[in-house]
Amino acid sequence: MFGGITMTGLLPEHSLSDRYTKDEGRVFLSGIQALAPIPVEQLRIDRRNQLNTAAFIIGYPASPVGGFDQETARMKAQVPELPIEFVPGVNEELGAVAVMGSQLAATRPDFT
Repeated sequence: MFGGITMTGLLPEHSLSDRYTKDEGRVFLSGIQALAPIPVEQLRIDRRNQLNTAAFIIGYPASPVGGFDQETARMKAQVPELPIEFVPGVNEELGAVAVMGSQLAATRPDFT
């Protein structure tokens, strides 16, 4: 009820989980929630283009984008079919080294 006017039926049905599962239309989210689906969307694009890719995300609690780690965990739970690996980090240095290692692994002759 808003100002004596009932709002029922004026808004289309939506769910907060739409931000992870909807491919089109309107979703409601915060700035951090807007960042979290980027790996999901990229993986979906890659699948449509028949690419075998995965997402490796590392974060830490004191990050300038605090809360991204929790949002990523929620996102991953909504799309278990996609290969998303989230690793909580201790600090920026560990995060940078982990990401660099994930990229260098593909250059190894024993990489599968």
